[in-house]
Amino acid sequence: MNKIKLTISIRPDVALEAKEWAKRNHTSISSAFELFLNEKVKNEGSVPSFAKQLLGIAKGKLSDLTDSELKELWMNDQLKK
Repeated sequence: MNKIKLTISIRPDVALEAKEWAKRNHTSISSAFELFLNEKVKNEGSVPSFAKQLLGIAKGKLSDLTDSELKELWMNDQLKK
């Protein structure tokens, strides 16, 4: 699939953390951002991710979430650190 170049502006500390995260996970920032956006677009109109987190905490189980939902929760958590 063809790709286009996209320029975004983010805080320097976020860029540094994203580079470190991408290196640890053997991926690129572009690939991680593309995955993140794909998941956001697919889940538009569904239960917000913060509600999914609360449901998982309240039940004490994450087993009901799909792999992509778990990955999104993990990515969001990593980007907040």
